[in-house]
Amino acid sequence: MDFDLLNNPHPHPLFFFEQGMNHEVVFCTRCRRQLRPPAFSCSDSHCNFHIHQSCIDLPPQIHNRFHPQHPLSRTTNNYLCTPCWQMPSGDVYACSRCGFQIDVKCAIADTKASGLRWMTGNQFRHFSHPHTLTLRREQNRETDEIDCLVCGLLIKSGSSYYFCYFCDSYFHQQCAELPREMLNSDFHEHPLFLLPSSSPQTICNSCKNDCGEFVYNCSLCEFNLHIACLQSFKHKHSFTQYRNRTQFVCRACGEKGNGFSWYCIICHLSVHKKCAKMPLTLRIFGHRLHDLSLTYFRDAVDFVGNKIDCKICGEKIRTKYAAYGCYKYNCNYFVHLDCARTQSIDFNSTVDVLDSTNDENVKIEISGSEIQHFIHHHSLNLYSPEEELGQDRVCDGCMKRLSDPSYGCEECDFFVHKECLELPRKKRNFLHQHSLHLISIPNFVFQCQACLKYFNGFAYHCKTCLSTFDTRCTSIKIPFKHPAHQHPLSLDRTNEDHKCEGCGEGVKHKVAFRCVDCNFHLDAGCATLPLGVRYRFDPHPLDLTFLENEEEEEYCCEICEEEREPGPWFYGCQKCNFAAHLDCAVGMFPYVKLKKHEAHKHTMKLGVKGKEEDCVACDESCAEDLAYECISNCKFKVHATGPCYHSQVVLGSLAFTNRCFYSRGVGLPQHTIQNERILITIGPYGGGGGNAWKEKIFTSIKGFAIDHAAWIYSFQFHYEKKGELIWSVKHGGDGGSKSEEILDLSHFMKIVSKT
Repeated sequence: MDFDLLNNPHPHPLFFFEQGMNHEVVFCTRCRRQLRPPAFSCSDSHCNFHIHQSCIDLPPQIHNRFHPQHPLSRTTNNYLCTPCWQMPSGDVYACSRCGFQIDVKCAIADTKASGLRWMTGNQFRHFSHPHTLTLRREQNRETDEIDCLVCGLLIKSGSSYYFCYFCDSYFHQQCAELPREMLNSDFHEHPLFLLPSSSPQTICNSCKNDCGEFVYNCSLCEFNLHIACLQSFKHKHSFTQYRNRTQFVCRACGEKGNGFSWYCIICHLSVHKKCAKMPLTLRIFGHRLHDLSLTYFRDAVDFVGNKIDCKICGEKIRTKYAAYGCYKYNCNYFVHLDCARTQSIDFNSTVDVLDSTNDENVKIEISGSEIQHFIHHHSLNLYSPEEELGQDRVCDGCMKRLSDPSYGCEECDFFVHKECLELPRKKRNFLHQHSLHLISIPNFVFQCQACLKYFNGFAYHCKTCLSTFDTRCTSIKIPFKHPAHQHPLSLDRTNEDHKCEGCGEGVKHKVAFRCVDCNFHLDAGCATLPLGVRYRFDPHPLDLTFLENEEEEEYCCEICEEEREPGPWFYGCQKCNFAAHLDCAVGMFPYVKLKKHEAHKHTMKLGVKGKEEDCVACDESCAEDLAYECISNCKFKVHATGPCYHSQVVLGSLAFTNRCFYSRGVGLPQHTIQNERILITIGPYGGGGGNAWKEKIFTSIKGFAIDHAAWIYSFQFHYEKKGELIWSVKHGGDGGSKSEEILDLSHFMKIVSKT
């Protein structure tokens, strides 16, 4: 039998006995004498292999995993063994170049096993400790605070730990049971060996602090990792608030902080309160397949030095700090903390959960020659716009020219593209943190909070914070591909004063998109411009043009006949050598349908550059603005947007109608001084009795439909007849079994009451 156990190891792990033998009488396999310490025994009880340390053939030189870079020579020294920090019981092997030495028991030891070995009963031995350890399981103690000898952290009352009676040493249970060797590419490319002590001024590669005692070490790379930092790779941070105000750099987001930081004692992170509250995992609407994990790149060796771009904003993620990432199926998907926060799914919200599981962007399938749709209270019939309706008809959903296939209602003069009717009723979008609901108020002028354009038609509306967006902006997906640029564009979160490549104006304080590599910026208004428009005096379509013809000597707009700047985009026709400003080609309000509305006690028209009368609300001229104008002799005229319009709504001089009663709860632009916001909604009230609405909002409504919750018992209206206020009969009755009631009233209403 070969007894050179260093070059030809035994097939099973060997236990080393420096003192007692557990009261067992066994014999050395080589000399056949009774086994006495120091000696080794096989861990496999069926093997029955035992050997004195003195009976092992010790070669003059070996190579060992603890110190692979140099050969080790046999010698006799009275120095501590580097791997276990104990005095050797016999010869050792030492490195003549760097002072490393290892005793025989560590050279033979199974390093992949736990550093703790059971002896008898509740007694254990740790490779680094000369005394027996006792295990205490989850006992609450009243003694002073005690620290773990391995990681240096507090051992909490109620947790299991090992302790030594002789020298009053304590070990976390999980720290004492750590393996002596660890190979994990998440930490390091080479094996790491657990050393009980490190040389002076050894710095942890994770936290950059002095290593002190126990450390995982790679001698090849001089890589060191605290036990506490090792745990921080996968531990749940236990942040506590610092009691002193201080200036710090948040190790999660990288932004400066000034005040009370939140500190994790395990991995030495100081972070903002909002970053300390970030969950370990979350799911976002841009990557709904897998959860994203909170990742501190400073600890992840594989990512250090690599360029990682945020999939939402496109900016570089600084690997010194934290981000959310997906590691499944080679997704390689990483986002900034703030970007993830704006796109996260709230699983405590019923709406978000439904949207996340059923796909919030599910289209409504439309087919057939006659359909019913929630956006309109009459049946919609299939039309061929060019053959039956004429080429100048526009869609009441998106305000673009109608095309096949389209649906419409001739009674209401309401016509919509099939693709607009297929828009999802609920949607999540990177532009807003809440779910958006599709609404339509035909004679109401919205302002999109992304592109800042005024528009009629379909809108996506947030019932939580009353934000409203048009369907063009909500159709954008990140990364955004625009024909004006060769690279995908990301959301611009810098809020810096760059110029838009489309219009030449600044993008600061606007929703904009950017190419990080090319310094290309595009605001939402230009990003959603139609690629082609028609002009009444040109027989050909005008194409959105991104580059000027360098052969041109003069740049002139053929519509306003004024000079054009050569940089910004324009609409042009190459066949006719026709070019025009963007605003001249599409008009001042390209997404507003200039038509008549029944929003007043007389018929009104919505238009631009009407008569010179002043606005009844602000007394300023309406000549150059979008305004409602009464076509009768009452000379009523008001700006169609902003506080002027809404003040007349509150006073009862104006009203807007819509089938869905709740959709009246739309966000209105805030007054620049008073910062007021108006909300018009009935809400889901239940039961009998109830309080009357006393606003004058409905004084000019002659007919509308109410869509309400089934538990509302009924509605009652107060209207004017021959100068007297009269209560109507109750509507929506049958004990609340009806959820919709269509009303045609011949008198102006004053009060709405639910009963």
